[in-house]
Amino acid sequence: MSRDKDKDESPDKKKKSNKDFFDMDSIMDSITPMIGMMIMMPMILSKSSIAQDTSAIAQQMELQAYQGINDPRWIEVNNTLQYFDFINDKPYQPWMIAYIVNYGPYPVNVSINYPGEFFTIEAGGTRTINRSGARERLNVLFFQCEDSDTARVSVTGEY
Repeated sequence: MSRDKDKDESPDKKKKSNKDFFDMDSIMDSITPMIGMMIMMPMILSKSSIAQDTSAIAQQMELQAYQGINDPRWIEVNNTLQYFDFINDKPYQPWMIAYIVNYGPYPVNVSINYPGEFFTIEAGGTRTINRSGARERLNVLFFQCEDSDTARVSVTGEY
């Protein structure tokens, strides 16, 4: 009778009864969490680095945020390129808005952030620059008059 039982068993049942030492299903079940831990460990270990990076980003964003502070300035413009640098000098953050008044007696050329891209404000003229929605704020304002001309200019910025 035992011989008949062996003949009746399917080959699949024989394989299951003759299991190897390692079962592939249990191996796969244990590998998946191990892979997850291998992926998570560097992130867990670098958590302090991420926190430092996040705090640096938060500080930079705070500097970029509008605070509503006025910063009035005067400048005597001549034919030498002059500038206000808001990043490397006080207030150490970019302006969002600038209101420029040219009291003359001559026109003044003004450039925003880059000294080669000037626009002209005539004597007695004004210009409002609003960079609140721009990708780049007012980091530097450049001023220059033509030849031997001079102009007295007031600039009021908000940051």
